[in-house]
Amino acid sequence: VTKKTKTVSTIMAGGGLAFRYFLSNLLIKILTLCGGYKSYEACKSEEPEKMKTWLHFWIVFTVWTFLSVFLDSMLYYIVPLYPELRVAFVAFLAFGEGAKKIYEPHMEDLITKAEKLIKEKIAELKPKEAQE
Repeated sequence: VTKKTKTVSTIMAGGGLAFRYFLSNLLIKILTLCGGYKSYEACKSEEPEKMKTWLHFWIVFTVWTFLSVFLDSMLYYIVPLYPELRVAFVAFLAFGEGAKKIYEPHMEDLITKAEKLIKEKIAELKPKEAQE
């Protein structure tokens, strides 16, 4: 093992992962801004299909963001190229009709079944004054 190979391995295992994490988060924020702008355009167009496309994106993105809180710290060390896969996933959601492909066959039924519970939990989060 040469000194150069050892250094590259060390960077990829330690500091490189931190940089990849930072860069993937930055790219995801940029993609999120793009999604926000595309949502704005969809609202201005008043075309229901465009609006529905971006609502699907935000629903799937929100669930993914919630799950990421619990899964990221573990998956970064287990799944090779995980930071890059996160960016690719968000790009797929936003620009590859990925949100529709995930929402319609999988999430719509789950959300419908849990709708009553979701509404109850949201109501619990409201301040007491707002509920009256």
